[in-house]
Amino acid sequence: MLAKLANFALFQVVWFACVLGAANDALAVGLGVAGAALVAALLLSDARARDGWLVLCVGFGGFWIDTLEIALGVYTAPGARLFEAATPWWFVVLWAGFATTLCSSFAWALTRPWLAVALGAVAGPIAYLSGERLGALTLGEPKARALAILAVAWALALWASIKLARRLDARFGAGRPGRDRRVPPRAAP
Repeated sequence: MLAKLANFALFQVVWFACVLGAANDALAVGLGVAGAALVAALLLSDARARDGWLVLCVGFGGFWIDTLEIALGVYTAPGARLFEAATPWWFVVLWAGFATTLCSSFAWALTRPWLAVALGAVAGPIAYLSGERLGALTLGEPKARALAILAVAWALALWASIKLARRLDARFGAGRPGRDRRVPPRAAP
């Protein structure tokens, strides 16, 4: 329980560091704090290989989701980019931070994927609205269209992320002999 609370708190640090860094023209500081929190979340993980893969895959997927959203005019945001129309790097760090929660503080969703999809459709747009209110991004007009696209994107992203997390947990999850460095393989009989 304490590990899940720590995981949730570390994700909040990642979110606020990225958003406030972008909003206050202090991206380097925000990304530094977020990066440290992300590393701490991985160090506290009970299955680092699983969570490492989740960070890479969800971060990569999130990069393309948000890049598509920018191309569709769903929002604009400041920050360094791989190419002109790409999402800023701090969004990728947000997706990576979110990935660390999938098998920890958000693990309940692994057995209730449709509830998680519904939550994503509601919480995703709320997070972007919060980011806009804090000054980190600007939602496109009409705002209702932008929020609808975000709701669909987050519902689909949550569904895919949970599906991936379940697969990786089955392969690399904590307590799987030989899968996690901290769990020694069983001796042959």
